[in-house]
Amino acid sequence: MTTPAPASMPPCPHPAVTALRRSLHWLLAGLTPAGLVALFLGLWGCLAVYNATFHLAQPLAFVLRQGVWLLLGVTGLLLLARAGAGAALRRALPWAAGAAYAALWLVLHFGVRVNGMQGWFAWGGVFVQPAELAKPVYVLTLAWVLERTQPWRREFWHGFLPPLGCLTAWLLPLVLEPDFGTALIYALTFAALYWAMGGRFRDLLLLAAAALPVTGVVLWWKPYIWQRFAGFLFPDRYAASFGWHVQQFQHAVAAGGLTGQSWGKGRWSESFLPLGYSDSMFATLAESIGFLGVLPLLLLLLAWVWHGCREARRCPDVFRAATLLGMVSLLAIQGLVHLSVNLGLMPPTGITLPFLSYGGSSLLSAFLMIGIAEGVRRTLAPLQSPPDGSTVQT
Repeated sequence: MTTPAPASMPPCPHPAVTALRRSLHWLLAGLTPAGLVALFLGLWGCLAVYNATFHLAQPLAFVLRQGVWLLLGVTGLLLLARAGAGAALRRALPWAAGAAYAALWLVLHFGVRVNGMQGWFAWGGVFVQPAELAKPVYVLTLAWVLERTQPWRREFWHGFLPPLGCLTAWLLPLVLEPDFGTALIYALTFAALYWAMGGRFRDLLLLAAAALPVTGVVLWWKPYIWQRFAGFLFPDRYAASFGWHVQQFQHAVAAGGLTGQSWGKGRWSESFLPLGYSDSMFATLAESIGFLGVLPLLLLLLAWVWHGCREARRCPDVFRAATLLGMVSLLAIQGLVHLSVNLGLMPPTGITLPFLSYGGSSLLSAFLMIGIAEGVRRTLAPLQSPPDGSTVQT
């Protein structure tokens, strides 16, 4: 009887191939549902940018640049979501905060001026905005300060002034650029996070009252801000100047109606709406796909806030709760401000719509914030409830 030949063994994969597979598996495990939504919005943003620029001379140039930043953003999201929010994040915070804060000051001396604001570094046609990339670092710094002042959160001197000092330090270079739109996002994020972490609402009212004379000085220093308010309040009176942008918002949104004019057929966004691919992205989308098309954006914004607040209640320490709430608050506030401006509820601010507007720094910053928030969420126990005396308000 003949002995059957042994079955051939499958070839062993090369160690480099095995290592690559493990690395990819490790990374893709960080693609949580929130990360998938962010990826979907980023891809939708590339389509929206093409819709807003296809009538220009080189529309694909905008989309390709946005695609490169999208790839960088997704990579950063996966790395941060897998890294979690442990000791490594705390150890890296001083270095990240120092680099981000230094960049805000360096751009005042070595940056380029665009539309009257010196807020970008430029290398070979690539523009980087430090104020956008500093957003996740600013939230982490504020969370670190709130953690250390938490025992005195109901006191003015020890509980309110240190976080206020942190806010002031970050706002100063932004005001000098001047980038008042981003400064507004930073300030509103501070107010939302301070109150959510147990701070007194009375302190925020005092801060608002103290900011009134500062606002008067700013209006005297930069008259164009008052002109924007005048155009917002009386768009018909200043239709040829300050109210032009506001009127184009109204025309574009109204032209979209319920179902929109279809992709690539937005008359107002193509011919009259300034910066339809960035500052006016929501109005451009509203004209193209109508109210039913942009409604999912509003629902996703609300779902993001609900998701963040629910997960923050499970955080066992102040730093992680403040980090999670800060990332959620900043993205939600930025989206809300952009929508309010495009719907004619606020004066123009130059704020982009997260994930959808053209702009590499803004897109990368949004993905990094999602990655940090998901990294915090992954470190929480499934059934963990906040300890007694939790400071997260609902």
